[in-house]
Amino acid sequence: MTAPSDRYADLYALIGRKRLDRDVLDELEHHFDELVDDALRDGLSEQEARARALEKFGSVERARAATTAVDRRSHRRLEVSESLHDFGRAVRQAARGLRRRPEFSVFALLTLTVALGAFSALFTVLDRLVVSPLGYDEADRLAYFDSPVPGVGPDAAWGLSVAGYFDILDNVESLESLGAYSLGGANVTSEAGPDRVQSARVSATMMRTLRLRPAAGRLFAAEDDIPNGPSVALLSHGFWQTRFGADPGVLGRTLELNGFPYEIIGVLDEGHGLPDTRAEIWTPLQLDRSARAVNAHWVRAIGRLADGASIDRLEADVDRRTAGWVDLFPNAYSDSFMEESGFSTRVMPLKDQVLGGVGRTIWILFGAAGLLLVIALANITNLYLVRTEARRQDFEVRAALGASGRHLTWHCITETVLLAGLAGLLAIPVAQGGISLLRSAAPPGLPRLSELGVGGTTVAFTLLVALLVGMGLGLVPLAYRVIGRHAHIAGATGTRTTASLKRQRARRFMLAGQVALALVLLAAGGLMLRSLTELRSTEPGFDPEGVLAFDLFIPYGTYSDYEAVGQFYRELLDRLEGLPGVERAAATTRLPIEDAGYCSAVFVEDVPAESQTAPPCLPTSLATPGFFETLDIPVDGVTPGWTDMMDGSGPVVVTEALAARMWPGESAIGKGLRGNGWAQPFYRVVGVARDFRSDGLDRAPIEGIYFPMYPIEGAPLWSPPNAMRVAVETSGDPIAVAPAVRALLAEMDPDVPFANPRDYREAVWSSPSVARTSFSLILLGIAAGLALLLSTIGMYGVVSQLVVERSNEIAVRIAMGARLREVVSMVMTQSIRVALLGAAVGVVGALAATRALRSVLYEVEPTDPLTFTLATVTLLATVAVATFLAARRAGRVDPIETLRSD
Repeated sequence: MTAPSDRYADLYALIGRKRLDRDVLDELEHHFDELVDDALRDGLSEQEARARALEKFGSVERARAATTAVDRRSHRRLEVSESLHDFGRAVRQAARGLRRRPEFSVFALLTLTVALGAFSALFTVLDRLVVSPLGYDEADRLAYFDSPVPGVGPDAAWGLSVAGYFDILDNVESLESLGAYSLGGANVTSEAGPDRVQSARVSATMMRTLRLRPAAGRLFAAEDDIPNGPSVALLSHGFWQTRFGADPGVLGRTLELNGFPYEIIGVLDEGHGLPDTRAEIWTPLQLDRSARAVNAHWVRAIGRLADGASIDRLEADVDRRTAGWVDLFPNAYSDSFMEESGFSTRVMPLKDQVLGGVGRTIWILFGAAGLLLVIALANITNLYLVRTEARRQDFEVRAALGASGRHLTWHCITETVLLAGLAGLLAIPVAQGGISLLRSAAPPGLPRLSELGVGGTTVAFTLLVALLVGMGLGLVPLAYRVIGRHAHIAGATGTRTTASLKRQRARRFMLAGQVALALVLLAAGGLMLRSLTELRSTEPGFDPEGVLAFDLFIPYGTYSDYEAVGQFYRELLDRLEGLPGVERAAATTRLPIEDAGYCSAVFVEDVPAESQTAPPCLPTSLATPGFFETLDIPVDGVTPGWTDMMDGSGPVVVTEALAARMWPGESAIGKGLRGNGWAQPFYRVVGVARDFRSDGLDRAPIEGIYFPMYPIEGAPLWSPPNAMRVAVETSGDPIAVAPAVRALLAEMDPDVPFANPRDYREAVWSSPSVARTSFSLILLGIAAGLALLLSTIGMYGVVSQLVVERSNEIAVRIAMGARLREVVSMVMTQSIRVALLGAAVGVVGALAATRALRSVLYEVEPTDPLTFTLATVTLLATVAVATFLAARRAGRVDPIETLRSD
């Protein structure tokens, strides 16, 4: 060792550089003097001789500066080379140290890899879905509009009405532009057969609002967006590639949509589209601003803030316009309607609307991954302290040979950074696997899933965290005074004992922290498990078992009125019931669980128009005969048949919840309802369906109405139900009959696609309400399981080391007659106390932390006593087993050998 040179290396380097500068100056002056002497010998005067020497040699100072610069560059290159050599040597020494202790190295590497991988995966999700802006120019200036109606339901929100949209477009100065759109589906007919694709009707102003660009052709112009304007269409970039092979000659071609021809005028640029759906085909919305204002809120709207405007200012401007709609549009917005429904127009950042409630869930999961990383670090820190204690003699020898505390610290940091760096590299594929798992387990509708993937940001973040972790672990021995002091306390027994007790207390403190954090994750996972159990035990009120569901849309061009539509569905259902394995079939515009959130104004016969009471907005559906029987929904009264629907009597079925609300204490049978004014005639209630859940398994049974397919004269329904959901009850596997259904449909009308066939039972149990809970449960469950495993291993390792450190004490006890049971009990008692302390702290932390889960829980309180008790008992029992296994080593201590070796 060269301790003096190491200690004063910087001073020596400074002195060396000054000496080098002086030597260079002396050498240059010597050469200059020789030139002067040569000139003097030629007979020149002193002054002339120096002038000639300067002319030949140049400036001494300039020459010295140039020479010194060259020398310093060489010196710096040498220093860099020596530094790289020293770094390489340190890395090789660190690698050898890790190889000499494979158990510690492998465990630490795997622990850090898993924890970093989970943390990086959730960071990627958080960064891409929550933190990063939407893929639009100046996306922070985009706002979404909707209309909350708390009087209809706590979460009910409609779109804008046509009149409301134009009023905001024309009169709100804090908006630069406002676009409108409506989502739907379109039948696309081609040589490959009919297909059903996602479509959108979009206003021309949306082009400017979202700042869309065409990859080919043009976008919608104002002249395309007038009522009864041209039939033109835009294609998404993906649809253009998959359906037309990216053929630029597609412009000007005709595309048949829903039986009508549309001219293709453009293709959207790659990545451009609507924020909340993947629409393949766009057509002009063509709203009529001169139409009579009606209380129908189906328009979705996105606005772009004017320069300098804020969301708060925009919301205030919109609130003022909304308050004036009672005077502007009295037939659509009465005072009673505004008061009873709580109607308002809400403005929010577009990103908030796209994320919905998923942003909060992702933050919760990211926090869980952070807790897991902290547990992993505490575990490795504990084991690293144990390992450092075992290397005490090695540090003492190095210090005695002249190694400074700086060099020993650098050695430890190099070792831990190398370990953490390897873990960081391995964590990247682990993060990618975690993202793949997340994408497969994610609930339907999770936004921007296609954008998820490990990119440069994730790699940089992972390696940065790994570097910080490695540096932090390397400084742990210094923080606990196990480096640089051992050489000075070799003979101080009392000091050594005090230091050892301090290190033991530090390890126990970290172990208690591990237990506390693990309990937080276990409690969160337990709450999600209980919530999912409660959700899955919920009776939906109908039976989806053995039911094949599929979507059907028959084109308006071919089936334009109720008679044609009704005839098609009647023939289809009759022929479906004749297929082998099919017991019943029915169709509806609203299939429970899958279709939620719609409502229409419904007028009740015994509430006169003169009362000026706003009609309630209720979920309304059209259904064919056999609907309630197919889904096994009991009905009090009768269910209408085809004859009842066609004879003009207008039979309707209402749900039990609606009957109780509208006619409390009375029979609903015979009551009158209609969907368009209070005038006669009314549809008559002929049956009351038992309560069933339609808006979601986590929602209350709906207050709904099922109208017949055919309207009665003088009381029109909204429009012929060209789009329907078909339910086919089978005697076996519902998917097995799908090919026969497809063939039957192609035989009836080859232009009608067989869309989205599915096992209805699976669809119900994978619905968003269940999928959201399952998604959170999977990720929290993985985090909780890993936390439990790490805490168990940490307890085992620390107790094992405590047994080693107290081997003399244990040997004395055994020599004095202590039995194995007493020794094991002593060790376990102390360890269990640490676990109990950690559990107590963990319960308090969990009570605070799990409140953040309230929004994703179902029928379970965040402070559920049963869940907390089970989580605590599970954790303590697992820790007790690990402690017992480690404590048994105390009974195997040989007192003679232990005392002799000491």
